[in-house]
Amino acid sequence: MYNLDFNEFIEFYEKYGKTPNQINPQKNKLNEAQIRAKFVAYEKAEIKKDQKKLKKDERLLSVYAWVDERDNYSCRLLNKLSVQELLYVSNTNGVFLLSIIDHAHILPRSTHSYLKYDVDNIVLLSRLFHSRLDEFRDPITGEYIGKVMAGQWWQYILGSPQHDSLLKKLR
Repeated sequence: MYNLDFNEFIEFYEKYGKTPNQINPQKNKLNEAQIRAKFVAYEKAEIKKDQKKLKKDERLLSVYAWVDERDNYSCRLLNKLSVQELLYVSNTNGVFLLSIIDHAHILPRSTHSYLKYDVDNIVLLSRLFHSRLDEFRDPITGEYIGKVMAGQWWQYILGSPQHDSLLKKLR
């Protein structure tokens, strides 16, 4: 996960001008008391995330563990980007979301609940790319691309064997 101690939290703030749970930099510099308050809020949010994770069902946790190993505990798309694409992404807002890794369902659980536990429907993806693709945005530029182009990105991320296997399971 992304749990930082207080010193790492301060280093992050000093380096990026924002706290880890903020998307945009602070307009005004925070004083020590404000930084401590932000850190306490950050810790509470992280604890809440950890508790939420523990509530997930055992079968899903087992599937996630399998996916973690298959994807080498790293973002599948990040590993496919060119140096130029990596440089572009590293200069965008929300770049810190690259270090947060999600278990992304290609076909949403809300519409394809029967694929919730299917390893072909789950990949490791950075939070930045995951949120952009869920909103039909280009994972590199963040520009709206629509459902068809987002589907093409998913196909690229998965690769043909996994994508073909997933398509066969559609009802």
